[in-house]
Amino acid sequence: MAEDPDTFFTRLDESNRELLNQMDQALQNDQIDELIRLAEERHTLFEEAGNLATDNTQRVYLRAMQSDANVQQMLFQIMKDFGEQIAAVFTRLDNLENDVRAINERLNSGQR
Repeated sequence: MAEDPDTFFTRLDESNRELLNQMDQALQNDQIDELIRLAEERHTLFEEAGNLATDNTQRVYLRAMQSDANVQQMLFQIMKDFGEQIAAVFTRLDNLENDVRAINERLNSGQR
């Protein structure tokens, strides 16, 4: 016997809320890799739920939620990539600053 749709969506909503709460915690703690993992888990949750949907309205809703989770996952990945790129730029700037200081010291020591 198939599960009652109300029970199914109640359990799905509870799982979704739990994942969203975990994502909120990960965001507050700057755990980008965890955010990506949780968004992927949320995507899978709705993907699997979509396979169990019994009518088109449920399927459309679940596909929309799956797409939402997919967009979140991509945005978190972009955040991670952007953060890594910014860190690389700062590292390069620090290296350039050190090079400029070294050149400046050599020039100053040669003038004395």
